[in-house]
Amino acid sequence: MSETLTVPERGALAAAHRTGRGTAGREGVPVLGLWRPAPGVVVALARVEEVLASPPELARLRPREHRSAAAMASWRGREHLAGRALLRLLLALERGEAEARLPVVPEPAGRPWLPGRPGTGVSVSHSGAYTLAAVADGLDVGVDVQVPRPPSPGMLRRCCPPPTAARLAALSALAPDRAASAFARVWAVQEACVKARGTGLSGAPWRVPADPDTMTGTWRAVRWLRLPWPVRACASAGAGAGAAAEGVGDAAAGAGDAAEGAGDAAEGAVGPAEPAALACAFGPPVRDAGAGAGADDLTGADARTGADARTGADARTDADARTGADARTDADARTADRPPAAACRRAAP
Repeated sequence: MSETLTVPERGALAAAHRTGRGTAGREGVPVLGLWRPAPGVVVALARVEEVLASPPELARLRPREHRSAAAMASWRGREHLAGRALLRLLLALERGEAEARLPVVPEPAGRPWLPGRPGTGVSVSHSGAYTLAAVADGLDVGVDVQVPRPPSPGMLRRCCPPPTAARLAALSALAPDRAASAFARVWAVQEACVKARGTGLSGAPWRVPADPDTMTGTWRAVRWLRLPWPVRACASAGAGAGAAAEGVGDAAAGAGDAAEGAGDAAEGAVGPAEPAALACAFGPPVRDAGAGAGADDLTGADARTGADARTGADARTDADARTGADARTDADARTADRPPAAACRRAAP
């Protein structure tokens, strides 16, 4: 398998990427970045608000998805709808409108799949202002986006090997923003891997080995890659959705690949901060036969294995057990992402 992070794009998605046009030549596809981390795997990044402002994307949503979102906290419902709409946009571009309107059902651990297309892997994540979605041919896939938030000492100890935890703890005292960005890169990889396997938190994402400056690796039968942040998305922050990112580089040239301050052990632990960490993982299909009987929604998040769906004490550190994101005020939730640390500390809603 190629070590490059992208391969040449083909068909409708390639045209949408180059021109900002979607199905039937429509302008204004709300995509910030597109990646093909492996043959048959495509990943898209968008801003939640830009997806929700695109009527053609919302038109693909099924009534049950709207009903599910209406039963959630408003901020969470918006994330849910945006993630589903972005997934369906990818399906439309890659497979056509008919496939984009199929039911999406959850497996017991929350992983989404298309019951009419068992050979197609799908995944969705959202964090803060962003949502990330993936479609894969003949592979299981998991994606995760994490807006950086400061990690607690307990999270560093649980999710990082001792040398990395020590470096990030030291960096937290010197440059907390960079430490938060580094930990977000670790947690995004860990989440993407367990989502690709469909295990949820029972897969113990904190046991997935990941370093904040490593761009690619393997875990069990899964290959994972960190996706470099699309440069044009940084330059166009707050601008219209038509500025789709182009040509993300290969693994060696990806954003965040080079560590700064090589002479300082703490500073050398991580590269420059990005608005959010992005990761994708994929591997041979492992399908749960009991998935989604009669269901047509993911009850709130395709990224249930991520920072917004938690299973209890086994997912908490002793030092970091406290009320999670669902207990925040609406004002907090509108402006802050559920921190990666929440995945190891909060009970399910």
